[in-house]
Amino acid sequence: MNALRSLGIGTEGLNSTGLSSLEPADYDLVISLDADFPVKRVLGPELSFRHEDWDIPDPLGEDTEVYLDVARLLHERIEELLRREGLRP
Repeated sequence: MNALRSLGIGTEGLNSTGLSSLEPADYDLVISLDADFPVKRVLGPELSFRHEDWDIPDPLGEDTEVYLDVARLLHERIEELLRREGLRP
């Protein structure tokens, strides 16, 4: 969270949740950040919601710069997604 805040990204309400705790009707899109655990592998092949699998490195145990690099990568991917969805110019 410190890495996100240092990049000026708000963290209020952010938390990590396991895919198995999802209620599909509550979400427009589910994104797995771990390519080794794609959404279909965790929740099964018959999914009734949109999903994407991103290959984002896990910075756990690394130094602050690695956390910042991952935060920047996530920010880029989210901005790309918002443009693709027509929510950003």
